[in-house]
Amino acid sequence: MRQRIITGVIGGALVLGFVYLGGFFFNLLVFVIALGAFYEYVVMNRDKPYAPHVILGYILTFILIFFNLWEMKFVFHLDVLWFITFLLLFLAVLTKNRVSLRRLSYIVIGAVYIGLGFHYMVLVRGMEGGLMLTYWVIGVIWGTDSGAYFGGRWFGRHKLWPSISPKKTWEGAIAGTLVAVLLAYVLATFFHLPYRAGSLLLTTLLVSIGGQIGDLIESAIKRSLGAKDSGDILPGHGGFFDRFDSMIVAFPVFVWAMRYLEPFLLY
Repeated sequence: MRQRIITGVIGGALVLGFVYLGGFFFNLLVFVIALGAFYEYVVMNRDKPYAPHVILGYILTFILIFFNLWEMKFVFHLDVLWFITFLLLFLAVLTKNRVSLRRLSYIVIGAVYIGLGFHYMVLVRGMEGGLMLTYWVIGVIWGTDSGAYFGGRWFGRHKLWPSISPKKTWEGAIAGTLVAVLLAYVLATFFHLPYRAGSLLLTTLLVSIGGQIGDLIESAIKRSLGAKDSGDILPGHGGFFDRFDSMIVAFPVFVWAMRYLEPFLLY
């Protein structure tokens, strides 16, 4: 527990600091987290992390995260996605299927899931009021994680999804969501974000539940691959994929909520 708290405090301070700095430093943070998560994903799949098809996966992940920084048009974005997928399949031809279709498929799935997930984080930071919005989403995610962790330890009786994540409970999930809702309104007030109460409540529920689904997705990946943690770079927390799995889902959900629910009156 002590190690987990120390790592969480130091790591949290670094994340918030780099988010505050924005620009190059924020992009560097996202780059390290996303590429680190993809690296762990590859290692969990028992693949060579520097094989040619994996390097193409790193490139695809990077492009999917940052394509908006170069003002790429959406069509060009799709061109890049198709071309790298083509190169991956062409590798199967060149290697006479020694690089199997399964190995190529998991690369594309991982790059799209991780790359586009973190792309939405970059998108939020670049919005009007993006600093406070990014802090708000991170606060909701961390509130959910903390509430679910302690709620599960103190009150957990009924397993949420034992075949995927044996330690998670319904009580923990509900506690995490309730903490997220409370924290969402506190942060919105603290950051002076004018908001629509009903839309903010629905957005918070979606972001909190989305983050928990992201956690379950990563747990399902680990269980299918026989891994306990995605890595060990973060003492008490595992790897990058373990610690930031919620953000991969929560940030896209938040962007969709901003588009269709308009929880904050920023314009």
